[in-house]
Amino acid sequence: MGKPTNVHDGHRLRLKEQYAAGGSQYMQDHQLLELLLFYCIPQKDTNALAHELLAKYGSLSRILTSDVGELVSNRGVGLHSAVLLSLTGALANRMESDKTRGMPLHNSQTAMRFCIPIAASDSRERAYVISLDKERVPVYAERIGEGSATSVSMHPREVIGSAIRHNASRIILVHNHPSGDLCPSEEDIQLTHTLITALLSIDVPVVDHIIVGRNDAYSMRSNSCLHSAHPWQITLEDRLPAFVSRLDVNARFRETEEWD
Repeated sequence: MGKPTNVHDGHRLRLKEQYAAGGSQYMQDHQLLELLLFYCIPQKDTNALAHELLAKYGSLSRILTSDVGELVSNRGVGLHSAVLLSLTGALANRMESDKTRGMPLHNSQTAMRFCIPIAASDSRERAYVISLDKERVPVYAERIGEGSATSVSMHPREVIGSAIRHNASRIILVHNHPSGDLCPSEEDIQLTHTLITALLSIDVPVVDHIIVGRNDAYSMRSNSCLHSAHPWQITLEDRLPAFVSRLDVNARFRETEEWD
């Protein structure tokens, strides 16, 4: 007797051939997710699971930027599937980050571009220090804090330690808001004040504090009074005005004024 035919073989082959012929351009999100799941769920129909995940998370990007622990909590998603989905998102972020690797960050827009791939996939708030050399080229992005879904702390000793370890000439502070709401909280503003003051002790300026959302970012520097005669850090005590420098990677934007 011949080997039994899997009832899903024909459907899987058609999707693979569709992708091979035209790439992702003419495929719907659920088809792309279903196709990806083929490689970790070999014997079952993945169509229903693809629809369920998209209904829950709202988009492919939210699925692929979720961590393994979050993904594996879904019915029908095992460890193999969770790792593959999370890894796919991580690789996409790494590729995006590679585009700016070795390039100097001259202003808040280039900094936001650089920071989005670093923190956008985090499902809980995490804090990073980006150390820059004298030419403003990033030399290291170090995670120095991990919190909950709504808060994270940056201890001055950890920030200073990171700057010293990587011989930073200046640093960028980064943390993410998994909710997608980029508005800085009162705690964010107060923390920035504290860290700016702490970094003065080793003569390393904080050139920006970037808040990363799901696929965009917010510059605390650009939202302060750039035209003031005082450093941007001082203007934080006046609180931040409404959004004027939000970066959406899917939209065109104008470059901001270069940093000192």
